[in-house]
Amino acid sequence: MNRNIFQLDNCKLCPLECGVNRLTSKGVCGANGIRLAKYYLHPFEEPCISFKNGSGTIFFSGCSLRCVFCQNYELSRAERGKDFSPKALAYIFKELEDKGAENISLVTAGHLIPYLLPAFEIYKPKIPVVYNTGSYEKIDTLKHIDPYVDIYLPDMKYADDSLAFRLSGAKDYFAVAFVTLADVSTTTFYVHVATGTEGIGTHPFLFALSLLARRVGASKNNDSNGT
Repeated sequence: MNRNIFQLDNCKLCPLECGVNRLTSKGVCGANGIRLAKYYLHPFEEPCISFKNGSGTIFFSGCSLRCVFCQNYELSRAERGKDFSPKALAYIFKELEDKGAENISLVTAGHLIPYLLPAFEIYKPKIPVVYNTGSYEKIDTLKHIDPYVDIYLPDMKYADDSLAFRLSGAKDYFAVAFVTLADVSTTTFYVHVATGTEGIGTHPFLFALSLLARRVGASKNNDSNGT
């Protein structure tokens, strides 16, 4: 994969389009390469993702959003983690797979897509790949990793852009996230889901809705948002 197609010297991978030279500096997302905070078999993701053995969850450092309520603050600000090459990440895919992971779950990976593609070219997991996102994505960027993704797990945080700007620094969050959801929901997804003691079935789509305390109304569609 030729990363030059992403014009990383004038980064516009995410909707913030910060224009930073990611070849020499860190973008607003806090990253300029693959940085992992942790990876392991996660037994406490959504039950249909964790299933029996746990999801092979990979937490990347950095994020395009600046959520004041972020539960992974040290990760999202790229303050915690270790740098990895695409080859090393490919080994992690295989390691988690060999440990019995139900899937490989990429948590907040949108700002790293150009760096992830070479890892998938080295090793494509034989188990489903989950793309866990806060939905603030550019479709033009997302389409490059789409061939490797089996399951999209989007989280819709706001329907109120003023609140999104105040709490996450994204003044166009709803408009962007709505387009993202509309796009990924047309893709075919497969995910393990328990149908009995031993049975496994498939579910076409997983969607998470964030509800903020005292701001439940801001997570509902309403006429003011044109929906």
